[in-house]
Amino acid sequence: MENVFKYFEFSDFFKDESGSFSGNEICFTDLNETHFLIFEKEDSIYNLYVSKFSNKKEVGQKRRKF
Repeated sequence: MENVFKYFEFSDFFKDESGSFSGNEICFTDLNETHFLIFEKEDSIYNLYVSKFSNKKEVGQKRRKF
């Protein structure tokens, strides 16, 4: 997994403060200005999401848009 994170330039993992990802650790990379690929790490399981936010500063800080 580490190679995937590096190759696609994912951020470092950090704690979700928004509640969108249950307070688990997440990392993300940009698809465009408002859409992001987000990996949620829950114990040893990784869940992948495509989510929309107004900008990258909101990822993990504000509730995601559906």
